[in-house]
Amino acid sequence: MIRQHMELLDNKRITTKVSNLITEKFVEGTLLRKNTQAIEDDRFNHVVTRSTSRFHTVTPNEVLSLQFHPDGNSLAYSRMDGSLTVWNNISNGQINNHSKKLYVQDASKSDRLVTDISWNVNNTKEFITVSNCNEVLVWNINSNNTKLLNCRALNFGSIKTKINRCSFDPRGNLVILTTKSEFIYLLDASNNFELLFKFKIDNLSESDTIYSIAWGNSGTNLFIGFKSGKLAILEVDQDDMKCLFNLQLHRSSITSIKMDPMGRYFLTGTSDGTCAYWNLKDLTCSKLINELDSITSIDINYLGKILVILLKNQTAHFYNLDDTKLLHSYSLKDFNSDVILKFHPNKSFYIVSGKNDTLDNHIMTSDDELKLWKQEVTKQMLTLKSKNNNHSNVRSNETSRNSSKKPKKFGNSVNKRNDLPKQSRFNN
Repeated sequence: MIRQHMELLDNKRITTKVSNLITEKFVEGTLLRKNTQAIEDDRFNHVVTRSTSRFHTVTPNEVLSLQFHPDGNSLAYSRMDGSLTVWNNISNGQINNHSKKLYVQDASKSDRLVTDISWNVNNTKEFITVSNCNEVLVWNINSNNTKLLNCRALNFGSIKTKINRCSFDPRGNLVILTTKSEFIYLLDASNNFELLFKFKIDNLSESDTIYSIAWGNSGTNLFIGFKSGKLAILEVDQDDMKCLFNLQLHRSSITSIKMDPMGRYFLTGTSDGTCAYWNLKDLTCSKLINELDSITSIDINYLGKILVILLKNQTAHFYNLDDTKLLHSYSLKDFNSDVILKFHPNKSFYIVSGKNDTLDNHIMTSDDELKLWKQEVTKQMLTLKSKNNNHSNVRSNETSRNSSKKPKKFGNSVNKRNDLPKQSRFNN
């Protein structure tokens, strides 16, 4: 396999075959132990401390929501114990000594848990959280990056309202809030989160439950997946919110929706183990990955080459997004919690939950597949240049040695006896 990789890298341009092989090599590289970085947060320290104690039992504390800021320099995640952790100054996709950790033990100030997080693309220090209640919290990081501030609380609906999902649009102008089966709220993010519209979910799918939401790449369309297998596509702006399509795409719940970064299609993952590619131009199904366990979530790297599918049986499958080839499977069956995996927004690195609900950052010396290919080609060119220089030096040395040898003199030798005259008396 290695020889095959290197032979293909001799090409000075990326063909489909080269692209597929370098993608496979990149995924394999991220799974190596040397490229796995433990995120040393409060949970990590707790697990390490307990493992050295006589009282060895470690209670579960799984990650509920994990989101990068779109610029890739910040990360926020919530846990089952109600805590909220934020990392700032993530350098080159790595959480290291230069990164700042901010921690809030009880983020929702109640018995509730933070169920979803969303960053403001226009503000690197602002994000919102929801906790399955009618309250939305707006968080800010202070100017010194040393403290996490709960700036304000927004209330919607009645005390019985349970908002469990939130999402800024890709332009940072609007915010969508959803409950499971009552309302969709549209807020104006640029105007102090003013409520613009309240949309009744029954108008989209009667007596149904929202299982997943995703913005389109342009920020004008919202995709909503339902328990029934229906998909609704809404056109959204500050003046209106209307349903464009309402389709029965699957026979089981749509648990995840992900947009292709290249804008070719969107993907849906379902509870019956099906991942479908839907063309954005005509909403036809172009590809299908099925016969899997129940899908909990899906994600795609920013180059649109690597697809990861997370399953209920605690397995992560990595695929080539273009040809649906399975690149690698990553089992977490002994870890007892649902797996969370998120790609970095501008690198092909990713963070995944691991043993005892700790988090690992999977990285490479190259940021992505394209840079890995360039790195390998450059390495090969340098190796070839070095070999050519060695051959030239050997030939030069051989020539020098040959020219330094003194040639033998082949002059006429003088034999005094033989040169005597034949008639000499000394010849007798």
